[in-house]
Amino acid sequence: MTNNERNPQQTKRKILRAALEEFCENGFDGARVDKIKDEAGVNKRMIYHYFGSKEGLFEAVFQNQILLLDQILDKAPNNSIREEAKHWMEHSDEIKGFLKLSSWIEFSDLDKLIHEKTDKTNHFKRAVAFFDEMQKDGLFSKEISPDLYLIGLMALISFPIVLPSLVKFITDKDPASSEFKTGYFKVVEEMTSHLKKS
Repeated sequence: MTNNERNPQQTKRKILRAALEEFCENGFDGARVDKIKDEAGVNKRMIYHYFGSKEGLFEAVFQNQILLLDQILDKAPNNSIREEAKHWMEHSDEIKGFLKLSSWIEFSDLDKLIHEKTDKTNHFKRAVAFFDEMQKDGLFSKEISPDLYLIGLMALISFPIVLPSLVKFITDKDPASSEFKTGYFKVVEEMTSHLKKS
């Protein structure tokens, strides 16, 4: 019996880590199971044993990223829009996988699979409810819909992550650098400042 067979949970984690990197880099259609296998140090049979198919593996990777979003949401402050935006920007590296996978889904046939298998009520609706409570507490205008606020905040945070080459082309800065992140947070703060309670 190999080490991988003796420790199935560790093996699954290795496969999921390798798959996340491959799917983020190449999308579902471009991702190669052989490359995931080599990166994880397992055989292809083991991948299909645990996840059933390439689609099943992608679904498991995406669900892991959804759970990570939940964990970040649990730690989010609820006392100001500024602190909320800062919190999500500080965790931008952690949500990179979710954002990149989501962008690839738009260019594949997986949108139906994800919509059917992902419990949006338990995840995104929860995030909307979070902003709804902030609105009730007077932290931003009642003229702004909480669900649209969530989309707007996600768009602000995700742009440098999903389109880093375009950001670098425009700014000549590496979007992963502390210099860029510090400057960009000031932009996000300025753009959300009008939402604060007057």
